[in-house]
Amino acid sequence: VIESRAGPGLVHLAEGSELLVVGTRGWSTRGGLALGSVGAYCARHSTVPVALIPHDARPVHEHLHVVVGFDGSAHAREAIRWTLTHVRRSARVIAVRAYDSVVGEPLSLSPEDAATRAHEELDAGVREVLGDLDGHPPVELRVMRGDPREVLRALGEHGDLLVVGSRGQGVLDRLLLGSVASALAHHPTVPTIVVPDLGPPGSASER
Repeated sequence: VIESRAGPGLVHLAEGSELLVVGTRGWSTRGGLALGSVGAYCARHSTVPVALIPHDARPVHEHLHVVVGFDGSAHAREAIRWTLTHVRRSARVIAVRAYDSVVGEPLSLSPEDAATRAHEELDAGVREVLGDLDGHPPVELRVMRGDPREVLRALGEHGDLLVVGSRGQGVLDRLLLGSVASALAHHPTVPTIVVPDLGPPGSASER
């Protein structure tokens, strides 16, 4: 028991730990709003991964279905690396690259070119992570066209765990996938883990 505001107190005590876990009731009541704001604060400021657990989360079981968001960045690779080193080998891990091609925009890729680039980025990113690991659960690669917020939320609702990375800047809008992670962290429908930037090579992210 500590005397502190909930968010800053939790973030401070979690420093150096493996995981900070925060429950959330959603946004239906005043109490839910307060608790939701604590989870959002932790996702913004924590230096360790934060697990946001909704009140109706399904029980943990042996064969977890895990969805990991990927946007081609180093922070996305960190999220995949963290997932593969922390979930059981019996888990099913799906690395998802969602893309949105706007037809008619002068600087936008065609749908075909956008899909090809998304496939290449996802394949290269996952191969880079797997090359550093001795063993890991099987990984399925999936590229889907659409708003990443909608794609990840829809896939996550059929799974047990959703994982996204953050840019480690202390501002929620700068999280991996921008407003995507912000939306998922504010109102998670399944257990959602936000993985921060764990540091340069040789730090916790490389252990």
